[in-house]
Formats: sequence, C-alpha cells, structure tokens
Amino acid sequence: AVAAAGGLAAVANEACGALTRLLRPSCGREPPCPGDASALLATVWLPTIDAASGGDEASGPVRAVRGHSLRLLRAEAARLESSHAAAVAFGRSGVRVSVHAIAAARLGPEASFCDAAGLEALRMGADAAAALADLVAGAGANKAAALSLSGVEALLAAVEQHEAFVVGRRRARAGEGAERAVEELCVQASRALGNLCYGWDVDDVKAAVGPHGAAVVVAAMRARLAASDCRCDRAAKFYRWGAHALRNLVVRSVPMQDAIGAAGGASVLLQGLAVHCAS
Repeated sequence: AVAAAGGLAAVANEACGALTRLLRPSCGREPPCPGDASALLATVWLPTIDAASGGDEASGPVRAVRGHSLRLLRAEAARLESSHAAAVAFGRSGVRVSVHAIAAARLGPEASFCDAAGLEALRMGADAAAALADLVAGAGANKAAALSLSGVEALLAAVEQHEAFVVGRRRARAGEGAERAVEELCVQASRALGNLCYGWDVDDVKAAVGPHGAAVVVAAMRARLAASDCRCDRAAKFYRWGAHALRNLVVRSVPMQDAIGAAGGASVLLQGLAVHCAS
C-alpha cells in the first residue's frame, strides 16, 4: 500500500510538471494561446465536478494535480489581466473553472472540516477566487460569464462561510491551517466580488448581490474586527478587500448605498479605519 501510494504521488508530480511545461515551454517554443491554455487547465478540473454525482471524492494525488492546475490558472490570470483580449480568451474556460472551484470550497461536518481534503478544497477555492478577480477586473465578457454561472452566489457563500466560522466558534477548535484557509478564501472572494462590481455596466451584478449580499460582506468584516487578532497584517488585508467590495457596490447605486447603510456598513468601515490606522 505504501509503495502504491508512493507511485501515485510520483505520477502526480510528473503530471504537475507536465502541466507547467505545457503552459510555459522552454527551448524557444511558443506557449499556447490564452484560450487553449485555459481549456487545457479546465480538462484537469471540470470532469469530476460535472459528474452526475455532483461530488468530488478525488484521491490525494488527483487533488494535488487539480490544485496545481488552479495555481497555474491563478498565475496566468494575473499575467494576462492587463490585456483585455487575452483576459477574455483565457476567461472562456477560466471563469467556469474558477466558479466551480469556489463553489466546491465548503466546510465539511464538525469532525472533518479541517481534514486534508477539506483544507485542499479551501486552498483551491482561494486560488480560484484570486484568478476570477483578475479575469473580471476589466473584461465585461468575463463579468457576464461569471454572473451567468452563479459566480456572485459562489463568492457570497465563501464570504458568509468565514463569518459563520468565526461567530460559530469553530475558529477556536480549528488548526491554524484551517483558519488561514477559510480566511484567505474570504479575502479573495471579497476581492473578486469588488472587481465584479467595478465599471459602468454592472447593474445586473449588483442586483444579484442584493441587500442580503451587502449584509453578508458587512457581517464578515464585523466578525473579523471582533476577533482577538484584529490588528494583525492578515486582518488588515481582510479589511482592505472587504472595503474594496463595499466601495464598488455603492458607486452609482442608491439601492446598494441603502442596503449597506441598513446593514451597518458605515460603522464597520469607521471601526476598521480606527483599528488599522492605530496599529
């Protein structure tokens, strides 16, 4: 059994290396075009997610390869973000992969939510949210794709999950790895949500967020500010991207201004400024 596990791990390492070489070839070879690159990465992620069972029971080595594919997706999305045409081409498969991975990043039952598979799902979700943030930053086509794939709902669920993790006192019983994974997923989801709401033609996105979504972002920020380590660098990063989401939600949107005000957003923003300006 040990030998078999070692063999599978070696195969997984080879597969990760092959993916990297395909996207970043050496010896003067041209890399694949953005659309082909994202389609290649999608083949690693999507088959099991699209299975009729709707679940992801992949083994450790398979999860390792899929996690590597999402790290590559994140890196490529960041590299291509400044080129509108390239970002749109990469987003044809990249947005779908990202939304699926974010939606799969859920805390499990109390006894198993911080096992190896759960932690890897959370980390993959954070990489996917970071990729989505770059893909939708300036590409209207990618915003529309994310909206049609229920990307807003997936991002809000990731933010709400962190607030439930803190308020439900699961944080005290979790290891540091689980705590950081849940937090990083929420940070990147807030960043992606803010980028989705940035621009002129985003009324449909803001309507999808709605008053409930605005309240979710405010509640997550409030819960993080109430934590004992609210003055640390991680907390400042959390506050920054939560404020980013709120800022882009309220621009040119009276309904969002009203919703965030009703949720206590102004007081949370002022509280965060007081905490982090003094730290």
